Amino acid sequence: MKLAESVSAALLKAVFKREAGKLEEARQELAGSMEKYTGLKYSVVKQGDAASLMMLLGINDSLYPGKCLVLARMLAEEAEISAAAGGADEARDSYAKSLMLYMEALKRGAGESKKTGIDADIRRVIGKLEKYGFTEAERTAVEKYTDGVL
Repeated sequence: MKLAESVSAALLKAVFKREAGKLEEARQELAGSMEKYTGLKYSVVKQGDAASLMMLLGINDSLYPGKCLVLARMLAEEAEISAAAGGADEARDSYAKSLMLYMEALKRGAGESKKTGIDADIRRVIGKLEKYGFTEAERTAVEKYTDGVL
């Protein structure tokens, strides 16, 4: 199985558990997948900000955009789990990290968003985060994205 397929399958397991109301099981599934596919422990991902996570994924210019995308997708699902559990602050934090990781991955050459299939994912995260309100940095990233700068 290709990496992309493995990551998608892992995310689907978490989604199905979340949709079944098994939020803790969904979170545990996601935590194991985060570590397996990004090398980062769930507790580190939850505590770190987006810039710190990018550094952990790769030092400075050696950031691997693929891992950035994987973590961005996983953080978006983590946000959904947190929202379902009533954790608005946690959900907002995870959506924000997801957005910034998506933006960095695009900047680092993850490919044209429409070709790589991440455009819909990014727009979904933007829509979710918009409900909570953007910080200035997030607003700037969204504007660059929607203006086609990234």
